Amino acid sequence: MSLKQKLVYILPEYRENTATHLQHNYEFLLRANEDFDIFLFIEKGEKPKNIQTVYRAKFRFMPLRVIELFCFLAVARMRGYKTFWTHYSFFGAILAPFFGRSFYWNCGMTWLYKRGRIEEYFFRLALRRSILVTGTEGMKRQYISHYKLVADRVEVMPNWILLSRFTEWSKKRAEARVKLSIASDTRVVLFVHRLSKRKGADFIMPVAKEFIHNDKVLFLVVGSGPLEREIKGINIRAVGEVSGQDIAMYFAAADVFFMPSEEEGFPHVLLEAMAVGVPIVVSDVGGVREIMPPELQEYIVKQDKEKFKTLIEKLLGDQKRWEQISQIEQQWVTRYSIEEILNIFKEIVKEK
Repeated sequence: MSLKQKLVYILPEYRENTATHLQHNYEFLLRANEDFDIFLFIEKGEKPKNIQTVYRAKFRFMPLRVIELFCFLAVARMRGYKTFWTHYSFFGAILAPFFGRSFYWNCGMTWLYKRGRIEEYFFRLALRRSILVTGTEGMKRQYISHYKLVADRVEVMPNWILLSRFTEWSKKRAEARVKLSIASDTRVVLFVHRLSKRKGADFIMPVAKEFIHNDKVLFLVVGSGPLEREIKGINIRAVGEVSGQDIAMYFAAADVFFMPSEEEGFPHVLLEAMAVGVPIVVSDVGGVREIMPPELQEYIVKQDKEKFKTLIEKLLGDQKRWEQISQIEQQWVTRYSIEEILNIFKEIVKEK
């Protein structure tokens, strides 16, 4: 019987009822824990119940946080851990190479937004110290171009989804509508994301107003953020944050998933929508076009209110096409199952 490979996994936060994409990381960790001896470092939050070896950071003051992480990595190395994986938080990616092979997951159009000089310095240092892992080949090319990285030190690993959590809701539209108090004949356009300009939340109201003449169209908005108080209208229902454990029900109630972001890398919400079989209208940013099946390419457009309106109307008005797209999505998204992506993960981190 062979011993499991030892792996340190550094996660910025762990909370059982999180409304963030980190829910997918928790599910991935539980599955990966069957194949790896994982030593989990959590920067803040709770200790998970189902992973045995966990360290939760105690300090919030930055210099002490760095010292604490360095000491943790040193202890992990003494216990035989030689492979380190950091999810987004860059100090792990900076420090881990002192102790072994280090991988740094990051996927977003980070070059579009200014950081403070110090933060930008450490981010770029993290990109160079560790092997960067990002979501698509297109995102890999952009990181290499914008940050002058060496191609051999950038790997590609798509995001993933626990399919069963979403597919079980794909045939429960009526149940979802009852639970959410939405009439069966209402057409629902769903937005699930952070309510910020970066994620296109400023397009919700303008596009919703284009449907104000139709009292059977409802824009259902899930999320929180800086634009939360501004998003309102007679055909808009904002429900705030929803736990990742419960979000599938909202997709099940939807007719169209609307994601008008100005920046994305590899958004989990697209996988969630496809797993439930909800047709998508989305802006053409980051790795979005690479994630979607060929049959949905026409629904990927530059940020434009009129184009968004036209595509949403098209999907709401053609039931046959809607059903075709729904089936295509559910078949396509299986390539992003935890099991499929775990195989890629194993290949990337395996000891050579």
